[in-house]
Amino acid sequence: MISRKAGRGGSRRDTAAQGVNALPLPPNDAARLQTPVAPGWVEPLPARVEWIRDRLERVAFSRVEVANKWRKVKAKADDAAQNVSADTALGAAYDAGRIACEAVLACHHVRVRSGHGHHERVFSAVAAFEIAGCANLVADSEEVRIARHESEYGSELATDEDVRHARAWMDRSLPVLRSALANLDPELAPYLP
Repeated sequence: MISRKAGRGGSRRDTAAQGVNALPLPPNDAARLQTPVAPGWVEPLPARVEWIRDRLERVAFSRVEVANKWRKVKAKADDAAQNVSADTALGAAYDAGRIACEAVLACHHVRVRSGHGHHERVFSAVAAFEIAGCANLVADSEEVRIARHESEYGSELATDEDVRHARAWMDRSLPVLRSALANLDPELAPYLP
């Protein structure tokens, strides 16, 4: 069963206070962006999500939280484009795509609980919402996900080819995911650079 928590638990900071300050907003936009993103609860969840239902959690995300997630996406994408180590660029490209997926899930007021296979479940959950261009998200992300995992936790060093592949995947995925966010909640569009 999916929990419907008001908060997220843990030592979570007050996102309402920090989020508005993190966005360059005209004063009259602050209150509007504190409200939950448009789609609200989706009941029932798509049948394709059933296999991970026990790993999903219902959370009411505000527009500020979604916009801030997208700002993180852009920062990671910028990091991936820099002339840094292959391991760092690979991780940044991968994180940009993953965080973008988390932003899409936030628009559906869903997040994937942490645990083994968390990242694959994030991609699977986005694909389950049948967003145009995201049907093959799990398969498309698999090679990048494996390379990033080996780079992060294994003894393998990322190669230039790994980085090229990760950047190409990121460059294909981000416009589709940004478009999905703008379609899910058109009021977010101006805050998704």
